[in-house]
Amino acid sequence: RQSSLICALQSSISHTQDPGMAKVGDLAKRPRLVDGDDADDDDNIFLDGCDVCGGSLRVVGFGDCPKCVGTERSLASASNAASGNCSAIDVDTPKSCELCLGAKRVRGLGQCPLCTAQQDVASSQQHLDPDRQLAAALSITAKDEERMIVSDRKMAEAILAEERETQARSELQTKLDRTLADVLSKEEQHEAQLKALSSELDEARTRASSGVSDAWHRLATLDEDVSDETKLPAFFHRRQQGQRAFTIEWCSRVENCRLDAFTAGQGSRPTLLFHGTPERNVGNIMAAGLLMEFCGGCGGIFGAMNPQTSLGYSQKSGDQRHFMAVAVYDLPLAGAGVQEGAAYSVPKDDAVAVLWLLKISKMT
Repeated sequence: RQSSLICALQSSISHTQDPGMAKVGDLAKRPRLVDGDDADDDDNIFLDGCDVCGGSLRVVGFGDCPKCVGTERSLASASNAASGNCSAIDVDTPKSCELCLGAKRVRGLGQCPLCTAQQDVASSQQHLDPDRQLAAALSITAKDEERMIVSDRKMAEAILAEERETQARSELQTKLDRTLADVLSKEEQHEAQLKALSSELDEARTRASSGVSDAWHRLATLDEDVSDETKLPAFFHRRQQGQRAFTIEWCSRVENCRLDAFTAGQGSRPTLLFHGTPERNVGNIMAAGLLMEFCGGCGGIFGAMNPQTSLGYSQKSGDQRHFMAVAVYDLPLAGAGVQEGAAYSVPKDDAVAVLWLLKISKMT
């Protein structure tokens, strides 16, 4: 394209050159204008030096200026170029126009057509640059959005993994707490069992030291607990229903063959009752218990919930000393409850077992 422009330019110059110019081939010998000078100004100032190359030491299409070859200027230029201090116009560099040698203007034509064409191409490229920049920006934006999506996905996965880990830790902690609670509960149960066993062992030792049999102790705790002398007075006063007119002067534990003979029937309710008797019967009761042999004439073996009811039977013979027995009766109540102050009877010997013999005195 540059060659065709030069040829067109040479053809145009051949019709417009001054009379002093001989032919088109002398175009390269024309001195170039200093950049920025007006081509139509008669006062044009030529480049300093040769009127063929304009001081550039080279001519377009010919190479070295034939007029300057071997001159002192050429030698100085070569020396400067070798020392890196070259000030001559380098027409062979891509930055210098081959037509105007960088002057931007040609005598007789004005603006250099080759530089003008290059400027048009650069201008068109500049017009394309905004679109390219927009496309590049859109491409960068799309890449940023893709990177942001990937980053958000990774963050969501990290949060989900953390939530799963937290839930797993919570479930593990709950399991550990439940296991610990079970261990503590079992430990408490074991402690309670140990205390119960220890208490039973102490009671067994106490019974062994006092000579109390297991059969007697079982019956003494079957209804209310009257298993020792300290518990018996409280039971006696409680059964008087708030009217504490009598008290226990002394008591004696009774153990005979009737303890092992006692049997509780189905639907019956073992209950502690008082049985009053004259002093003459005390020996037989302690040795053999309460028997239908001696009570059959009354219709059964009777007992009362309140000791004050039984006291009347103790006084029946006019004795000065009053005795009564505390015995466990197997009452056939068919699931019904006992009534306070009531009296009951059983029809056979193995339905009653004597536990204590009491001497009663009036409270002062």
